[in-house]
Amino acid sequence: MAAQYVHKWCMEFDSGQVNVKDEQRNGQPSMSADPVQDIDVAVQADICVSIAQLELRFTLPRGIICRKVCSRWVPHHLTEEHRTLMGSSLVLLQCYEA
Repeated sequence: MAAQYVHKWCMEFDSGQVNVKDEQRNGQPSMSADPVQDIDVAVQADICVSIAQLELRFTLPRGIICRKVCSRWVPHHLTEEHRTLMGSSLVLLQCYEA
């Protein structure tokens, strides 16, 4: 697949195309950073806001809100303190099940 794009770009440059910016095209536009920042501010202002409320307020589909915004709030790496707390929780859960 990548080879097709490289071949296409080479042909375009050979024909005189020197603009490397994407041209306007049909389809769903990508989400700019502004709505993400606006939603982030809204969530920080009201921590109990639901995704449904964000959908209505910003007129964005649920999938975009979850993918683009919520993924920023999920911690990607656990700290040592988090690991310790998880270990303690696991011990308590095992005691409860026993």
